[in-house]
Amino acid sequence: MKHTLTTLALVGMVGVSSQAVASTPLASATINWSVTLYDMNPLDTIAPAISFSDQHTYVHTHSSSGGVYHDANDWLTPLIASSGSAEAEANGATLSAKVTNWGGYAISHRSAVFTLSPMTLAVFSAYASVEIDGGGYKSANAYLNTWGPSASGSGWQSSYDFINLDGWGITLSNSRTFTTSFLNLTGGDLAGNLFFYAQAYAPVPEPETYALMLAGLGLVGWMARRRRA
Repeated sequence: MKHTLTTLALVGMVGVSSQAVASTPLASATINWSVTLYDMNPLDTIAPAISFSDQHTYVHTHSSSGGVYHDANDWLTPLIASSGSAEAEANGATLSAKVTNWGGYAISHRSAVFTLSPMTLAVFSAYASVEIDGGGYKSANAYLNTWGPSASGSGWQSSYDFINLDGWGITLSNSRTFTTSFLNLTGGDLAGNLFFYAQAYAPVPEPETYALMLAGLGLVGWMARRRRA
């Protein structure tokens, strides 16, 4: 089966850091993706092809300083949104989002419509790595999704993959390759949708949460002393 390879790269950085080490991200994600085209009818004379349109880039941050967002109807215009300790950026092939203090949210994403040639399978691959490290509650994730009409042109097909990490005072990491696909078995071009993003979130812990946590630690200490007695 003949195939062609089209490579489109995206790098996303997601970061959250504590007040104590504000320059060190507590969460990060990286995505480098490509699309491989397979000819489902090697006897025809139509070469597999894919094109992209309606490209859109969006960056958004929110913190105690307020919310900031910017967007562009392409993947080339550099964008940056900064609000307090939250920052999201799209620059060239790079998407990034980070929060360096509690009470911030940042997201950077891109989307596009793609047109796939007849009798063609598109396989999207994306290597993703996401990590959160210590501190209070925070989350970071990376996501890839393709969807549109079914391979026959009627109905629906959807394929997605993601890494989502969240937790309180824990260290987690996950790195693997995403794979999504889109199939066109019709005699004409078929349009689909591509969407991906990087996100970081570090909410302000509520005083009641701290009180509950301290009460729990006190109870554990009291039980330990009682056992020793």
